[in-house]
Amino acid sequence: MGNSILQLDITAVIGVLFGLSGLIIGWLGVFRSRKNDIEKTVEFNTRIETKLETIHSDVIDMKQEHKATDCTLQDHEARISVLENDSKRYDANLGKLLNSR
Repeated sequence: MGNSILQLDITAVIGVLFGLSGLIIGWLGVFRSRKNDIEKTVEFNTRIETKLETIHSDVIDMKQEHKATDCTLQDHEARISVLENDSKRYDANLGKLLNSR
């Protein structure tokens, strides 16, 4: 009878050990999965931040190009105004010369 109690105790201990090892392996899997999820999330967020920084940089470049274009257009507008005034003056002078003959 003592032998069967000892055998029952060993069986119970082995069962508990297997149960605990299964629990430990299960928790390790959960922690590993969580770690992988966190790494993937960090990688995804880093990609998004990089893309946003690139877009922001492109927008700043576009604004600078727009300002440069505006300056060029204003310069051209001033030059065209001068040419128009000169053309009107020359037309008037040419008209006077032709009328005086």
